[in-house]
Amino acid sequence: MSPIQNHQSQPSSQEDTTRSQLLESLLACDRDLENILFALNELGWDSEESLAVLNRQHIISILNRYLNKKLSSLAVENWANAVECREDISYEKNFETIIDRIIQELANPRIYRPLSHTIAREWYDYFRELDRVYIDQRLSEHHHIS
Repeated sequence: MSPIQNHQSQPSSQEDTTRSQLLESLLACDRDLENILFALNELGWDSEESLAVLNRQHIISILNRYLNKKLSSLAVENWANAVECREDISYEKNFETIIDRIIQELANPRIYRPLSHTIAREWYDYFRELDRVYIDQRLSEHHHIS
């Protein structure tokens, strides 16, 4: 196998860094989604490991932007579809089930329910409450240790 062929079959650490940066951009939805996906497709789909973690803050940010009319329901659906099946994205530890559920729902509005202000507000409030409870638990644990 030539060095060129070998390079194509195994991503370099620079390629992983680029992929990781693109995945972070995807999760934050901080650039044009089509451009991010095009760049990721150029790198291929194969990944042995997770290079980015979708967390509660990403979800809260996306929902907040939808509620503030900075993202359309179609943009949220496209974002969730882009995130849903990627092997190089994992979900925040201890919150995998609920994050998986909202991503499935947002990515498949015709199967579940179309995104509306009411639904987005319910999810937003739910994730904010999860955040508050988690922070309270962490503070309580810290005080017991101290």
